Amino acid sequence: MKLLIVALCAVTVLALGAFGVDRLLNADKIYKGVSVGEVDVSGMTVNEASLAVEDHYREKLLSSQVVVYASEDLVGKVDVQTEILEEEALADQISVESARENKQIWLVTAESLGASVASRDLAEQSFQVGRTNGGALARLGALLLGKDIPIRCDYDESLLDALVLDIDETLGAPRIDSDIVIEDGEARVVSGQDGNCMDRETFVAQLDAALLVSEAQDAWLVAKVAPSPMRISAEQAQAACDYVNQILSTDVSFACDGEGWGISRSALARWISTEVMPLGKAFALDLRIDADLAKPAIVAFTNEQMGKRDVVVGFSKSNGQISVVTDGKVELPLVEDAVLSLDEALFGTYRDNAGIPHNVDLASTAYVGDNLELVQVTIRKGTAPEELPFEEALDLGLITAVSSFTTTYNNNESTQNRVHNIHLAADLITDGIVKSGGGTWSFNDRAGNCDASRGFLGAGVIINDELTDAVGGGICQVATTVFNAVYDGGYGITRRHNHTLHLDAYPAGRDAAVSYPDLDLVWQNDTNSDVLIRCSYSDDSLTVTLYSVDPGYEVTHVDGEWRKTKDHATKKEVDETLSSGQSYVETEGTDAMQFAVFRTVTDAAGNVVYEDAFYSSYGSVTEVIRVAPDYKETEGKGADGQDDQD
Repeated sequence: MKLLIVALCAVTVLALGAFGVDRLLNADKIYKGVSVGEVDVSGMTVNEASLAVEDHYREKLLSSQVVVYASEDLVGKVDVQTEILEEEALADQISVESARENKQIWLVTAESLGASVASRDLAEQSFQVGRTNGGALARLGALLLGKDIPIRCDYDESLLDALVLDIDETLGAPRIDSDIVIEDGEARVVSGQDGNCMDRETFVAQLDAALLVSEAQDAWLVAKVAPSPMRISAEQAQAACDYVNQILSTDVSFACDGEGWGISRSALARWISTEVMPLGKAFALDLRIDADLAKPAIVAFTNEQMGKRDVVVGFSKSNGQISVVTDGKVELPLVEDAVLSLDEALFGTYRDNAGIPHNVDLASTAYVGDNLELVQVTIRKGTAPEELPFEEALDLGLITAVSSFTTTYNNNESTQNRVHNIHLAADLITDGIVKSGGGTWSFNDRAGNCDASRGFLGAGVIINDELTDAVGGGICQVATTVFNAVYDGGYGITRRHNHTLHLDAYPAGRDAAVSYPDLDLVWQNDTNSDVLIRCSYSDDSLTVTLYSVDPGYEVTHVDGEWRKTKDHATKKEVDETLSSGQSYVETEGTDAMQFAVFRTVTDAAGNVVYEDAFYSSYGSVTEVIRVAPDYKETEGKGADGQDDQD
């Protein structure tokens, strides 16, 4: 036995010695026995291995599609193509929420997830076997037993996150962390709940296998949700709540140029926000001052208390860059420093107790009394330059986001043209400048004719009370998002048209239809400062934000009552592509309705600036049902496929 052990040790020593020589000879090559999926990369350089893996798997990846089922019961029982047709037909007509409720399948391709073979990373991982990964023993193991690096994809994280979120919201229950809310100047705990969500790592591994390993071009898998514990407990939220209530009893004040003023409990309460912070494998609930809310308020307080004139700014655009222009005499409170000082003064002790890293060191501009009984922040001031970059002006509090509005849209293979049109129209109107003192903004003037010559594609629109396909479909969603941002900002709206069809994806009576050159959206800026309109979008949402000096308007509105004016009709159309007995609703019918919404805008002194009434008259939409050629009429239907009418 001893001789055997000695012999094995000798063999190992000799092998390791040989490996040392071999390592010198193969300094830039992957060691023997290493493979990536089905590709043996032994003896290859990293570049050679990367190309070999890419060549082997690329065609398979691009030609594969994966059907993700909502449950095991649906496998083999759902006609995938019919289900997709129904989803496509209704994608532009119903809200994202309604579409999600009826979701049964998700069709996934490499394109839909921005997937590519992770060939470079896998090749570099292979090269490290026997080097930083395991050393000589790992080399010996690869030589004798082989070492396989599992094949995988790289994904566009935003597209992958959107898919996982859509599945979670359809099949699971959202995880809700315990948190706090502050109402009427007092914090209270909001209990959280555990959720049911997909295990993202497991799901990605299943996608990798389906797209790259499965022999079938049309693979499938079942989405499964699992318990997802909340990250913040009720006890943690209670500790944050107790601390906030202590803070809200603190005497908080600001001082500038020898003058001081206090901040009310209710004002301070509005500035406090929470954020879940990872601490290793655990989580903590951080407290902080919301700079986006505090900065404009501090600017307003400073101007009011110091008796300064109204701040007036303009915007200019050069080489695609937006600048903010002043008269060079505007005194500006350095609110960024003030907010950081206030945040650390109020929550530094809390972060110490919770083990949360500090945002900044306690600034010298903040004075903290014993046990947080008194906090005073000194606001330093400077003179704004005659021109400064947009982001800098925003950080300094010279300008602010006066109002912002977001709409969502369905994003799948059938709606790519519509999403393209939304993004293109948003790019055309973004960074538009509306001059002060009555300057106007027109959607058609800014976007122009949204036709094929300018890159717009065919997508769903409403013509003659039916959903159909036309170039430019989707631009009305951009106009609707602008309208709502202007509506909430309190600016004057001089021209607006409603759609012929009511879409429940938007606030009732607050949609805006545009069609060059006849239908337009026009609004005006009656304030002393210019307004900048800026658009941003993700894969499934569009946001329009108006930036300026906040005019201090307050906007209230009252909804009217819905009134039906006409029932919708129904018709059936034969579809030769459908199998026997199949049918689906291509266009969901809606009745003709009328609606009104009333808006009142008042200034900081309570004076009425606008009293508006926006009336909408929505036509009926014929319900269109696609049927197989062998479809038979049932009792109560006319020979022409129309519902019998009295």
